[in-house]
Amino acid sequence: MYLIKPACCFLTGLLLLMPVGLNAAETKPNIVLIMADDVGSDAIGCYGGRSYPTPHIDALAKGGMKFNHGYAMPVCHPTRVCLMTGRYPFRFGKAGSKWGDYPSDAEGISIGNRMQQAGYATAVAGKWQLCMMKNDKQHPSRVGFDEWCLFGWHEGGRYHHPLIYQNGALRDDASSLYGPEVYADFLIDFMKRSHKAGKPFFAYYPMALCHDVTDDLKNEHVAYYKYGRWMTYAEMMASMDDMVGKVVASLNEMGVRDNTLIIFTTDNGTPGASYLTVNENGKMVRPKVVSVQNDKIVPGGKGKLDDTGTRVPLIANWPGHIKAGT
Repeated sequence: MYLIKPACCFLTGLLLLMPVGLNAAETKPNIVLIMADDVGSDAIGCYGGRSYPTPHIDALAKGGMKFNHGYAMPVCHPTRVCLMTGRYPFRFGKAGSKWGDYPSDAEGISIGNRMQQAGYATAVAGKWQLCMMKNDKQHPSRVGFDEWCLFGWHEGGRYHHPLIYQNGALRDDASSLYGPEVYADFLIDFMKRSHKAGKPFFAYYPMALCHDVTDDLKNEHVAYYKYGRWMTYAEMMASMDDMVGKVVASLNEMGVRDNTLIIFTTDNGTPGASYLTVNENGKMVRPKVVSVQNDKIVPGGKGKLDDTGTRVPLIANWPGHIKAGT
């Protein structure tokens, strides 16, 4: 098996190669790190996926470098600890294995902290899953982010009628908004302001898409998409690709695309099932997710230790620096 080190290790190596002592905006590229949720390589077009159109992600691969042996943890939380710290969770002892938490020993040494030390403006938007945000509203700041816009994990919705914390406060204007649009717009605004200020930016985009809705709210369910149901996996895939396209388009509009490294990856394999609706008995219904890759039927394998649970897309795109189609 070929293993790819966490993306933060890749970024650290990149920073070490950059000149020092010159104007930061001229010598250091902007970096946009996108990590989709619950999307294995079998679901992406440029990896042979045939079930869901992903034109914007495929364009990043065509114009950059596609890694054929990218691997992640089989589930979301340990992947996020790895990505933030560059270490396997067990390196932190029991603290690294506590679900939905972040080891206190890692505060100050995360990828966000390192990027701040390198002179970058930093922001994160989307899914955090490293604390219960209602209990620690300033947590992202201690892990290296100047600004953040994150849904309340296991507190409410992430898509329709989302529950969103922004820079330490609960937003009161999000009830009619679509969460993924909010997260993308937040990062785009951050990038524009950073560019205007002449400061290189590190925009971390751990997407809410394509994880299904939470199932553990007490005596209630999160808001439906429409027609008395939540989004299908195919609908979430389409929206995920649209959000990637929106972020890339904003970089082109700002005129900074050639000075911006975009990395796209995901946290684990495609899920075996995804919540869709509630039946007459009040039970949440979770249809199976099956994809077609290179003419083979691939059941979602999230949680498994084989390729269906751990093999993920990894794409790096930086015009003029990374050769297209490699």
